[in-house]
Amino acid sequence: MASVKVKFRPSTIGGKEGTIYYQVIHNRVVRQIYTDYKLFASEWQSHSEAVILYRVPNKQERNNHLLSISSRIRWDKDRLNKIIQTLSQSGTFVTDDVVVRFQDNRQEPSFNNYIRQQIARLKRLGKVRTSETYTAALRSFSGFMDDKEVLFDQINADLIAEYEAYLKGRGNSPNTISFYMRILKAVYNRATEDGLTEQRHPFKSVYTGVEKTLKRAISLGDLKCIKGLDLSLKPNLDFARDMFLFCFYTRGMSFIDMAYLRKKDLQNGILSYRRRKTGQQLFIKWERCMQEIVDKYPVNETEYLLPIITKRGEDYRKQYANELHRVNHLLKKIGKQLDLPIPLTMYVGRHSWASIAKSRNVPISVISEGMGHDSENTTQIYLASLDTSVVDKANTRGYANHGWLKTHHTFSFANYYNPKRVHFGMLRVLNDDSVAPGEGFDTHPHKNIEVISIPLKGYLRHGDSIRNSEVITPGDIQVMSAGTGIFHSEFNDSGEEQLDFLQIWVFPREENTAPHYKSYDIRPVLKKNELGVMIAPDGSAPASINQDAWFSMGTLDAGLVKEYKLHGKKNGVYLFVIEGEVEVANTVLSKRDGAGFWDTDSIAIEVLKHATVLLMEVPME
Repeated sequence: MASVKVKFRPSTIGGKEGTIYYQVIHNRVVRQIYTDYKLFASEWQSHSEAVILYRVPNKQERNNHLLSISSRIRWDKDRLNKIIQTLSQSGTFVTDDVVVRFQDNRQEPSFNNYIRQQIARLKRLGKVRTSETYTAALRSFSGFMDDKEVLFDQINADLIAEYEAYLKGRGNSPNTISFYMRILKAVYNRATEDGLTEQRHPFKSVYTGVEKTLKRAISLGDLKCIKGLDLSLKPNLDFARDMFLFCFYTRGMSFIDMAYLRKKDLQNGILSYRRRKTGQQLFIKWERCMQEIVDKYPVNETEYLLPIITKRGEDYRKQYANELHRVNHLLKKIGKQLDLPIPLTMYVGRHSWASIAKSRNVPISVISEGMGHDSENTTQIYLASLDTSVVDKANTRGYANHGWLKTHHTFSFANYYNPKRVHFGMLRVLNDDSVAPGEGFDTHPHKNIEVISIPLKGYLRHGDSIRNSEVITPGDIQVMSAGTGIFHSEFNDSGEEQLDFLQIWVFPREENTAPHYKSYDIRPVLKKNELGVMIAPDGSAPASINQDAWFSMGTLDAGLVKEYKLHGKKNGVYLFVIEGEVEVANTVLSKRDGAGFWDTDSIAIEVLKHATVLLMEVPME
């Protein structure tokens, strides 16, 4: 029986990476297959034929590279063994047969090639937009695999999990990751139906849902500001603004439908068009404001109404795509000029019309018709996505019981992962911990995160690698800026009493700053029936962190109504009820419930039962 060994050949040049190669042995004939996997001699264990990982925190990026190499070695070795098994069953073979079969991807189905086939099929069917999304997914996956062809046998849960981690590491949002995963999953499932591979459910452990996104709509006041801008000396910005307003005037018409509006679609004061996405026929009363935009621009030499597709004989879709990119780029400049709370794009025009229509109590049926949705249910879902608040009830939090530690996680943490609860703006972690007497968290590292600990009961003892050691109690808080890296521990300093405390993480304004720790007595700001500010960036509070954040806390009597005013347009505030019961925005929040609010100047807190509340105001982006 043939065998496969994994070997390492060091570089002949000192300080350079060596190369991994495979040694195939059959009937005492040895052949070598070289790879382009590079690593240092210290990173390879010859005896076990395994990659050696680093055990220090600052080598995480290198470890990710080494893990990728380790996975590919495993895939290659599995494939070589499968080839040997197949050849053995078919009869006599020589070592060269194994090498040739391994190096010839054409003899085995390629996942990448199958995606390309689907892209070509979609184009033949006229589904150009869908083909473009498939192309984007293929481009992303190929980048992860360093442009190597991936065989169907290599598609497993481990590979897809690594791809997900790769996308997270590149800063992709959960919805973007899900977008790629859904496309690849659809292609894989189609391949199983075609008999190209067996169904191994490689996508079972990755997120393929749709996470609620932040609001992408602006207020009527913001819209009036956009309309009122003097852009007479900036024709490019003026054009982008006109396209945005035209979208709003036409009940949120999509840019692609705007691009393909024909001159003959406007007759007798009625604009009729068919949505390219759904094929639905829509009718809009032609208004003076729409005509004023059309009149500003020279007559288009093509059959189209607006100056988006303007050149005959050139790819119409390419003209539309280029113009959309240009207009969105210019709109973002306008948004920054007006200091709008969100990036201004053509999508925002569509969303804003729906949001304003909803706020004016326009019937769902009318909004649905205007948006060109195929059902009112679609519209209901769409309008729900425009909400500017989120509620996290206490009984929906993550929970873990480690015996000595009972902990609840409002946001994803440790083994608790909820794609809908990863963070709230710059607020990353809100843990509610209860620690047994004498127990605690042994020395562990943090990097580039702001850590705030708030004891609610008992004695919290802190120790760290920058020589701080301190015990704090309720009425104190501790703030630790991890910066370039810090090791610390947290223990219950009592041998008899339980320790209850909140630990909060906030993303920093600047990374890789010098580590810092300090405790603060907040009792002077905790006045009865007031929201005392304990953290602020402007020196008005006892503490500050490396972020434009305001933390307030207060104990409030039933019957009170307290208004909290946000400090910045781009901020949101997360309210956490420590004890009691309050009502905010028609939502009742009880002990350990949380709720986040954004795109608002203030919130009103009505106290239903004597309550202690914590408010954390942070930038949303």
